Amino acid sequence: MLRSGLRFARFPLPALFALLAGLSANATLFVLVSRLEYQQEESQFKEYAARRFTAVQIGVNNAMEAIHSVNRWFATVDNVTPEQFQAFVRPVREVHPYFIAFAYQRIIPDSERAAFERRMRRRYPNYVIRDRLQDGTYMPARPESSYRVIEEIEPATGNEILLGLNTRSVGVQDEAAHRAQQTGMPASTRLFGMIQMPVKPQGFLVFAPVYRKGAHRHSEQAAHGDITGFTVAGFHAPEFFERVLASASLLEGPSISISLYAGAPNPNESLVYQWKTTEHEDSSRYAGWLYDTPTHELAHELRIADASWRVVVSGRAKSCLKSHIGSLLLLAVGTLATLMAMSYLIVLHRRARQLADVNARLRDSEERFRHLVDMSSDWYWEQDAGLRFTMMAGRMVRENPGLLDLVIGRTRWEIVEAGFSAPEMATHRKLVEARQPFRNFEYPVRSQTERMFWVSVSGEPLFDDAGAFLGYRGITKDISERKAAELSLRQLAEHREAIKEQERKRIAREIHDDLGQTLLALRLDAAMLHARTPAHALLHARTALALQQIDSTMAAMRAIINDLRPPVLDLGIDAAIEWQVQQFQQRTGIQCDLLWASDAITLDERIATALFRIVQESLNNVLKHASASRVQIALERAGDELMMTITDDGVGALAHACRKPNAFGLAGIGERVHALGGQFDLITAPGQGMTLRIRLRVGGAFAPAADTQADAFNLFDPS
Repeated sequence: MLRSGLRFARFPLPALFALLAGLSANATLFVLVSRLEYQQEESQFKEYAARRFTAVQIGVNNAMEAIHSVNRWFATVDNVTPEQFQAFVRPVREVHPYFIAFAYQRIIPDSERAAFERRMRRRYPNYVIRDRLQDGTYMPARPESSYRVIEEIEPATGNEILLGLNTRSVGVQDEAAHRAQQTGMPASTRLFGMIQMPVKPQGFLVFAPVYRKGAHRHSEQAAHGDITGFTVAGFHAPEFFERVLASASLLEGPSISISLYAGAPNPNESLVYQWKTTEHEDSSRYAGWLYDTPTHELAHELRIADASWRVVVSGRAKSCLKSHIGSLLLLAVGTLATLMAMSYLIVLHRRARQLADVNARLRDSEERFRHLVDMSSDWYWEQDAGLRFTMMAGRMVRENPGLLDLVIGRTRWEIVEAGFSAPEMATHRKLVEARQPFRNFEYPVRSQTERMFWVSVSGEPLFDDAGAFLGYRGITKDISERKAAELSLRQLAEHREAIKEQERKRIAREIHDDLGQTLLALRLDAAMLHARTPAHALLHARTALALQQIDSTMAAMRAIINDLRPPVLDLGIDAAIEWQVQQFQQRTGIQCDLLWASDAITLDERIATALFRIVQESLNNVLKHASASRVQIALERAGDELMMTITDDGVGALAHACRKPNAFGLAGIGERVHALGGQFDLITAPGQGMTLRIRLRVGGAFAPAADTQADAFNLFDPS
């Protein structure tokens, strides 16, 4: 003992202190890093749980939306036939396969029982309204003031025994129907054994009341007379929630357990469904090996109709070797070398913070992406085989409740604004009647609040397995703000052109009045001097040269005035265009033919100037691109409509090829025509020349096309 104490005493105190301090520091750092790793694991678990909660909530919302759509359909359609019921409900069940069945329960007064049974016997010879006894047997319904009878059910196969059942005799259904009738809102039954699974009480029904047309909902009157029946949707709770999670690929994840509990209207909360991962069972026994690790657990409350449900996601920490390998390595290295352990801790700490920052950025990025997706698709819609809207959902629908009443049950061409371009809608109808997909079709709609808004729709056709057409589905975006911006830009361009023409006219007039008079006076003086100096040869030659320079300057001035605004415009549009054509023929040698109507020469100055500029730009395009030998310009007037046609025999082109980047000739013509409230068509094809057709209204009040928000011009290929 003494020798051991002496050897210990000879151990250097700084080294011993460094060793003890290093071990203590490493132990402390190990605990801290382990806690950080555990917090990261807990954060990851919360993210796993939140995704599953969101998926379940979305699935419940979609299911309730489908129930509401079936209910609204029953409320709007009178005397639903079995074929209609099957045709409407089957696509809903195909989209939402977790529905066990859909049924319609009609309320039959006792006075109408006999007539109702006779009517139903035409389809089912042995049909009779029946009660279900507590032992599960059926017998003809005893007399009551009214009956709530299952009239339609889908799928019918396997559920034939339920047709004609008086559900007032089934306590679990009668309770839910009574609550739905009292509140005017959908109500859920408590869990019970369904006909498909009678042993396990894991099924439930959602009752949605169907009102008579014009009924006052949520009122005492509605509760006692205006409800004609109930649409009923059946669910098998475990299958419903498992399908929802599986469709989102969320039945996976390390150490995760998902439990579903059913609450009210059940007397006691009960476990209905539970799913566990295999990894949870393998790793749970290792959790807490090094320090106490509690089980992670998060719960989410949700409602299906008026029923309460609770989804619980739980999980335990991974094994120490899996979740704390960094801290264990730090502890081992730190025991051998304190300094290296401290350096490693700094690196590990930095990496942990970087990883947390990256995770936070990823979550923020994912959240922004979800918001962008929600904003980019204002609403989702579906149409039936008759191209009538059957379902709409999305942000725009939530913000405008009256939109459903405006759209559901109608076709797109029935809701379009009355002043919209008929040819464009006709083209769209041909496309959808040919069962072709379409993208970014734009048209205006006037809502029930008299506010007109523009939308852009994209859709694709739907077919069943046999190739039969089922309808369309797609998305719609609100582009009203973009259309308003386009309108503002066009108005600004129109204002700019007007100011430019005024400035041209003013500059040309000032050049003519001021500079022209000065040059004319200067020429007169030079001419007089030239006439008086024949005897002085040198001076005479100089005055002759001055006269030539003055004449050249006056010619250049006239050319500038003509480029700015030809004075011939003051003589009428016919004279101005004839002058322009003569100048073009002299400059290019291309033959031009003018065809005039006698009553088309007196026009408003604004229209005349625009037509002159259009002819000027068209002839420039012919010279640059057409390689034509002949041009024909026709102008005729029929009542309040003026039509100008400019045709060349050049090389032509495809219509879409005329829209080249940084080529604004045709676009400028279209904007000028649009500003005057007219229509511009371009007809061309390779090797067939090009025709510009312009229609303007020149009589009555002037109404610029910007008020209609129509397109500037249409391009099409006649071939």
